[in-house]
Amino acid sequence: MTSVDCRSNACDTTAEECTICDTTNTCTEGYKCNTNICQAIECSGENDDSPCAIEDKCDAETEQCVLQTGCTASTDCRSNKCGTSGDCEECTVDGDNAAGNCPPEVEGDDDQYYVCDTTTNGCVATASDDGLSGGAVAAIVICSILGVMGITALIWYCVKKDAGTPDGRAHDGHMSSSLIQ
Repeated sequence: MTSVDCRSNACDTTAEECTICDTTNTCTEGYKCNTNICQAIECSGENDDSPCAIEDKCDAETEQCVLQTGCTASTDCRSNKCGTSGDCEECTVDGDNAAGNCPPEVEGDDDQYYVCDTTTNGCVATASDDGLSGGAVAAIVICSILGVMGITALIWYCVKKDAGTPDGRAHDGHMSSSLIQ
């Protein structure tokens, strides 16, 4: 006996009898437990905002939630987590590791990685905080160049100013004449 054999769409597999749904007796795929009764999940046909579980997708023909299968990359799944069996999976968090069992990085983008969203149980792309951003590096380079140019200009000015006098010191020509006489 399986869940589909029951009007309640929930089956106690140990006793092999129809039952209500709860934490041990789950509903048939495409059904959700609502007040101990399995009800068909009707979805809108839009995969991104459907009421289906994160590892499921909305089947446009039947308008029911079905498990996403045949994935080869994390981006094939709404959850951004493709299991080894080729089925999309929800993510889980172990201890303090926010990434949980999500893929280590976003495919095609070295500046992002995944963390597990404990509300939706889906892997969410997050910007990497490793190192400086491109804008910060550019600002540092530009300021360094301007600083070197400023110091060079100051040295050039001081050398040129002192080069105009014979002994390297500036002196008042009028006063020097009066001292000689």
